Amino acid sequence: MKRAILLGLIAAPLFAMSLTLSAPATVASAQTQSSDELITKVFSLKHASAAGVMGVIGNLMVGSPGTLAVDDRTNSILVRSTHSHCENISKLITQLDRPAENGKAGTETRVIAVRFRSASALERVVKMHLGREGQFAINQRTNSIVINDNPRNIDKIIEVITRLDVDPRALRLECWLLGSGQGTPTADHPAVAPIGVELKQMGLTNYGVFSHAAVRALEGHEFKLEQNFSDRQLRMLALSGDIRLSQDTGQAIVNLSAGLRMDLDGENAETSINLTTTVKSRVGDLVLLGLAPTGNDDSKPIVLVVRISQ
Repeated sequence: MKRAILLGLIAAPLFAMSLTLSAPATVASAQTQSSDELITKVFSLKHASAAGVMGVIGNLMVGSPGTLAVDDRTNSILVRSTHSHCENISKLITQLDRPAENGKAGTETRVIAVRFRSASALERVVKMHLGREGQFAINQRTNSIVINDNPRNIDKIIEVITRLDVDPRALRLECWLLGSGQGTPTADHPAVAPIGVELKQMGLTNYGVFSHAAVRALEGHEFKLEQNFSDRQLRMLALSGDIRLSQDTGQAIVNLSAGLRMDLDGENAETSINLTTTVKSRVGDLVLLGLAPTGNDDSKPIVLVVRISQ
């Protein structure tokens, strides 16, 4: 589920207001203005479209005092706002008003609104995937990121941010307990049908399902899940641990403790199999964990399949 929201595209501005300037506008002196007093500045763009850039700036000015206007004839933007906000807009225009790389595809500008995380905390992620000539700016007031780069790099950045910018309360741990030659074939079991194709690709076409369960967990908080079985050999499965998301890769990291209690084949004895591990996977991917030895013909090969999802 994608969370990043695209608010502006330089090739398709959200709005544009026409203003004809008959004479250069007077730029108020910053030294004589208070922080709350409105001043007027005119920004002349050399490379980017003024109408397109204003579409981006307009989103960042929502809730701020002042007005914007564009003069298509001179490719200029007129800003009337507070001194501090004009300074922020000036820095942003400087980053957006850049020529495309010679011999390469043109650049575009997009605004990504970060919903659940701090936009500043995602700065390192943006730098990792930004092109050599790419530029970005973080607007802390709106918690958004403005990126100017080629579309392929921007798409990659959006993909990573989408994986990171999730509500931690929505994290869901699902688990399937599978056994070879036991239970209903995985492809036909209603609980496993959504992942049947992936299980086939993993070579688990002859496995049957013993159980399917899910638990929701807050990021960084401990979760617990316990299941009891009426199977002749399987008795109980217990899972515990915590889930967090990597800021750098967008991976889900699960510190998982799994315990399986079962009867030994042909013996009136009970055994426990315990596994403590750290699972790293992309949100939505399946991870297979072996819980029982498979080398003994009398033993039942058990596989625990886990997935973190929204």
